[in-house]
This record gives sequence, structure tokens and C-alpha cells, in this order.
Amino acid sequence: MLESDTDAVRRRPAGNHYPELTVEDLQDGFELLRTFDNDGWNERWQDGTVVEWIGQVEQVFVDIGALENFVDPSEFVDDSIFLEAYEAWSE
Repeated sequence: MLESDTDAVRRRPAGNHYPELTVEDLQDGFELLRTFDNDGWNERWQDGTVVEWIGQVEQVFVDIGALENFVDPSEFVDDSIFLEAYEAWSE
């Protein structure tokens, strides 16, 4: 539904869960949303994009003082969980 009926997806939160947001507000956010199928996620795990994104989010937490130090995501992210599941799924 997220990709097949995007208008309904945008209207539902505005009316039911976030009455302070307009449909236009949600439209702006929706335009920034990235969705991928399994092949798209696999590509991004394989090329390191997902780990890079995790590092970017972690850096935001360091910058605002919620985390004391940046730790390279490769030290705590186990990409094999997704990659092994993808391999089994794609067979």
C-alpha cells in the first residue's frame, strides 16, 4: 500500500494520528521517504550504503550530545543477518 496507494497513505496519518499535520506536510515528508524492494536493500547492504546511513544517524546523536563518542558502525552492525536472509530468499 505504501507504494500502490500513496495518496491514502499520506491522508491516513494526517487525519487519524497527527491532526496537527496537514496532508501537504506529510506529502513533503513522503517525497523524502525511500522505500526499496529486497533487491534494492541487498544492493545497498552490499555496497555499504546502509552502514554509511547508520553512521550518519549516529553522528547526529553525537552532535546533539545524546552519544558521547562516534563508533564506526562496522564495529556494531552485522550485515550478515540481512545478506544471509536475502541469499536464502533469492534462491
